[in-house]
Parts: sequence; C-alpha cells; structure tokens
Amino acid sequence: MINKEMKAWNFPRPRAAVITPWGSAGVGVVQVRGAGTKEILQVVFRPARADQAWAAPQIKYGELLDENGEAFDEVLVTCRDCGGFPVAEICCHGGPRPMQKLLLRLKQLGVEQVEPEEAAILPHPTGPAPAIEEELFRALASAPTVCVIETLCAQRQSGGLIDVLTEPEFPASELDLRRLLETWPIAQKMFHPPRLILLGPPNTGKSLLANRLAGRDISIVTDVPGTTRDYVTAPASVAGWPIEIVDTAGLGDAVDLLDAKAQQRTRRETGSAAFGLIVLDASEPFDTRAADFISQLPSIPEFAVVLNKTDLSSAIQPQELPDTLRDKPCYCISARTGEGITALSRGLVHLSGFERLATAGAILFTARQYDLLTAAALHQHDSPIARRFISQCLVGNFSYQ
Repeated sequence: MINKEMKAWNFPRPRAAVITPWGSAGVGVVQVRGAGTKEILQVVFRPARADQAWAAPQIKYGELLDENGEAFDEVLVTCRDCGGFPVAEICCHGGPRPMQKLLLRLKQLGVEQVEPEEAAILPHPTGPAPAIEEELFRALASAPTVCVIETLCAQRQSGGLIDVLTEPEFPASELDLRRLLETWPIAQKMFHPPRLILLGPPNTGKSLLANRLAGRDISIVTDVPGTTRDYVTAPASVAGWPIEIVDTAGLGDAVDLLDAKAQQRTRRETGSAAFGLIVLDASEPFDTRAADFISQLPSIPEFAVVLNKTDLSSAIQPQELPDTLRDKPCYCISARTGEGITALSRGLVHLSGFERLATAGAILFTARQYDLLTAAALHQHDSPIARRFISQCLVGNFSYQ
C-alpha cells in the first residue's frame, strides 16, 4: 500500500540509515528521511498514546510492528521537519536482531537503505540538489568537532560560500578569488587534523599534558622519568578544532638501549608533525639536562614553549629562556590542575591555522571547488568563462573528495 502511495506522490524514496555503530549496545538509532516518512511511521510504529499528535521535537514512546501488526520492540521516536522534508529517528534496542528486523520492515515498505553520509543528503523538491549542497551535507556527516560543524553550516548563511558565489558581481577583483583559494589548504585540516607533537626532557609532564588536551587518558602517567617508551597518538578536540596529539618519550642522555630506541622514534615522529610544544619543567632551574635538550632540538615547522608544573613553583620565567626559545610563544601552565590550559588551547588554534577559518566567512572545503575556482582565476580576464566555472562549482556534477 505504501509503495503505491509513494509512486503517486512523485517524490524520491525515503532513505533509512543506521547512525549508531553496529554491534551489541544498549541503544541503536535508525534515521528515516524524505517524503513519506510520516506515513511510514504510521505503519511501523504504534505510539503508547494514540491520541497524541506529533509536535516536533516531541519524543514518543511506543512499539515497532512487523508485517502482521505484531510488536517486536519498544522504542522512542522523534520526528521533525528539515529542509521541507520530515526526518524521523527511531531509537530501538541496539542488538543486531531488532535493528535488522526494523530495516527489513522498512525495505518492505519501499524505504531505501543507505550509509549515514548518504542519508544526510535530503531530497531536493525541484530535482537534483546543487552539487555544493550535496558536498556540504556529506561534509557535515563526517565533521569531527563542533567548530568544524559551525564552519560548514556558515557556508549556507550570509557571507558563506554559497552566498558569495551567487553574488552577480563576484568576483569583483582577482583578490576575491585569491582569498577564497587561500582557505583550501587550511580547510583540508578539518578532515585531516594536523599533528601536534609534544617534546621535552624526561619527566616534564608531557603525558599528563597530552591527557589534559585530549580530555581523556591516552598516556600512562607516573612520577618515574622515562615512563613513556613509545610515542602515543590520539585524536582530540582542542578549543573545538580537530588536532592529532602525539605524546613522545623524553629526549636526553639515553639510560639504556630501550630508551635510546624510544628517543630515536621520537625524533622520527617530528618529521610528520605540523607543529609542536616544547614542554619544560617550570618547578626546577634551567639545568644542563634542559640545555642539552634545547641544543639538540629536532626541527619542527612551528612550535610554542610550555612551562609546566607551575602548581609546584616557578623556578623558570619566560624571559629566562635561551635565545633559541625566547621569540616563541610561551605558556605557563599546570597540566595537573588545568591552570593555563585555556590560553594554551587558544594558542594551538592560532598555530594550527584554524584561527583563520574561524574568521574567514566563505571557505572552500572540497578539492572539486578548489579546482573549479582555480580555473576561474586563470580565466579572470574572460568574465563569461570565469562565471561558467563558478556556476559549475555551485550546481555542476557532484564529486566528493
């Protein structure tokens, strides 16, 4: 019955996707999007209170029904409008059996099962969605942090990419396109987070700082120097931006063969780091061990200095640092208490380049956009051709990279 009705509606089929990981879990969520979603719910879902009308974002409790009208799971359901189409989320028991049975029932009713990022693309009322909107929905589905989500959402708002490209007078000058093209190298970092490496002599609190920045325990922490033997990497959200943290073994005179190999790996990892933190112990005077470390400091594109353990004492002041470090940003912190971490996080956003995205307005976030607008810039002297490339960027064939 539903299939026949959907053909009469002349709309694309609704889409369903499992938006929680598969496996044994307490709750699993199936999202259904598109025209016909509410009619589908009327067939598969029986609310506990039949007289209760939908009022987004209301949550309804009830049962899922099979093809015979028999209940097979108790669920919570929400339904709201998004982009002119209903979106429902069915929160059922997370084991594989209930989820599979629900998906099978939806398939019987003509619902197309897709991957989560496919489900994020809503049907477009007037035909295929513009390529740039499809790219935006896909990017949002894989956005790793809140600031990335906010930056992508801003591309549909005033001053965002779509708004800028639809301006009849764009580009007013060669500078307009150049500024836009310059956002692409930084925007790539939203989905390929830059690596932040923590370096320093042994026992300066690098692992505790790594845990503090990551917001969870990624490294073992003890008071014994040399606890970290191998480097540890972990994704993190620093001030809302994605950064991969690399905690490393302390650098200095190796105490044994294992320590020597650990330090060798630390130096090797600096080659793949985008920027770093030089972590020193502020509670102890600047001694020969710290001086030896500074003299053998591996090459890093950008770095800042961290004077850690300020909760104990401050035997070192920023102005007392060696000349090689004095012109670098310096942060006095306590990884143990969290003092100074907010200022350090803001500094990392600046060092990583994300600060530019926060204030850029319009940005390019796919390679397709970059290639087309590069072509537009090369034909800046021929306005019709340049406009053709800009139009292709907005509505042309979709290719997500």
